[in-house]
Amino acid sequence: MDTGTHFVIGISLAGLAHIDPVVSQEPLLAQVILLGTVIGSQAPDFDGITRMLGGTANYIKNHRGITHSLPAFFVWPTLISFFLLIFYPTIPFSHLWLWIFISVFLHVFLDLFNPYGTQALRPFSQKWIALNTINIFDPFIFVSHIVGILIWSFEWLDPKILFSLLYLLTIIYLVWRLCFHHNLISTLRQDYKVTGKITILPTIQWTTWNVIEENDETYRIGVIRNDQLEWIDEKKKFKDHQSIIMAKQDKKIEVFLSLTDYAYPMWKKTSFGYEVRFIDLRYRFKNHYPFIGIVLLNEEMQIIDSYIGWVYNQEHLTKKIHSLLNQS
Repeated sequence: MDTGTHFVIGISLAGLAHIDPVVSQEPLLAQVILLGTVIGSQAPDFDGITRMLGGTANYIKNHRGITHSLPAFFVWPTLISFFLLIFYPTIPFSHLWLWIFISVFLHVFLDLFNPYGTQALRPFSQKWIALNTINIFDPFIFVSHIVGILIWSFEWLDPKILFSLLYLLTIIYLVWRLCFHHNLISTLRQDYKVTGKITILPTIQWTTWNVIEENDETYRIGVIRNDQLEWIDEKKKFKDHQSIIMAKQDKKIEVFLSLTDYAYPMWKKTSFGYEVRFIDLRYRFKNHYPFIGIVLLNEEMQIIDSYIGWVYNQEHLTKKIHSLLNQS
């Protein structure tokens, strides 16, 4: 989920903490738990520091990896709790730790529903888990928790009742999205006779989904609007050109390829040698695939430079390629 949604959930979780009798009876503990759940709701994304230490490729490689892993469920609340105890030494550790743990768990749990997914089973599995059921920003979750926080701030309803109902509603919503996702795949199979491997991806609109069908020869990219399927793009598979084979040996591209099953390669001859692009077919924005990997090679198929990241238009892409050439 986006940073804003994690933030409001951190606040609303502090409201839910009032179901704990110790929290509801100790105002100072409730305040510290609010601070702890807000920090805990952001903690797994502290991997953003890897961007400063090693650039965009390093960030993409590490984002939602070890900081979202099983050990992190216990490391984050422990670190945050001990940090807060420096300033509030009389606070009951177990209650503080528990609610921060829940905030970290909810962060990772909600991220599982996005197309990007997480490596939540590390160290037992390096697999990326993505349920593809809600967009990285979901208006319903964000707005409903904002409304809950506002009601709480005006003291219109007991927080125990308010946030118990709110989190029950959130659970029902997530289950509904999972069921809707499953039924949509069945509809594509039965009504539209889609026979290949199907991946459907949520958008910010409830009734609009992106679709990828993969078969032996092609990828088809489509969109579902109000249960109506429209195919809007098709990419034919082909035997890798030598430039693509060499580009796959680049460390940044290895990272890119590890993140997606839908990396589509393209190559072209240039004045300096070869330009190879890998686009992630899962992400389509205004007839463009913004999540991209670029490798520039010379005439001898030696890598000049490379880049992975988000590029939202052709002008930005051209500037990025020129920048790579100038740096070499």
